[in-house]
Amino acid sequence: TVTVLHAIPGAVLAKAGIAGGVVDVCANGTELLNDVAPGAQATVKVPPGTYTLTVHAGAGGCASPAAITASATVAAGKNYTAAAYLAITFNGLTPTTAPAPALKVFDNNIAALPKPKNSKNAQGRVTVRHLAVAPAVDIVVNGAVAAALSPVNNGEEKQTAVKKGTYQVAAGPTGIATTAIALGPVPLQVRQGWNVIAYAWGIPTSAGGEGTQVALQYVKLNLPKK
Repeated sequence: TVTVLHAIPGAVLAKAGIAGGVVDVCANGTELLNDVAPGAQATVKVPPGTYTLTVHAGAGGCASPAAITASATVAAGKNYTAAAYLAITFNGLTPTTAPAPALKVFDNNIAALPKPKNSKNAQGRVTVRHLAVAPAVDIVVNGAVAAALSPVNNGEEKQTAVKKGTYQVAAGPTGIATTAIALGPVPLQVRQGWNVIAYAWGIPTSAGGEGTQVALQYVKLNLPKK
């Protein structure tokens, strides 16, 4: 199972001649998904194997020049997310590269969590992925930095298991996150037996963008062994 997340702001792609930021996603030259808009997700099932994934202007399809290309090997029975985003590196708070379109394939963790002794101890998994044009951030949960999820850099992820429930989640620059919240807080519902994946994407207004946004994806976990 492969989910495609379009996390490149439309304004960026519009400057490259891609109207509205709408793209087609192709695998080995064959259209996999068409007319995917910024912020959208779409899920497909594909046979296991190695694929060349390409992203094209929605008006041109697979025959047009590829805006982004990446190779991915997918295995049977696993779950993946291919995220198109703007990759960038920082030295502290100072960017050392310009943001550039990239496509990264994440392996979504669907491993079962231990069966709880009672419903109060039921757990879900939380994964955070940093796809925004921003330096490393700490994740703040209910007002405190979550050490298991922090810090996380552009293009990276962190994950942990927590009790089911609704949490207030925010992000801010590493080391000063609780006093310099840059995104959120937003409510995050953790469900028993699911991996909730939270993506931060976009360009902050402080960097001349339209702001950072949050995209959520829920992936079912395998059932625990009896």
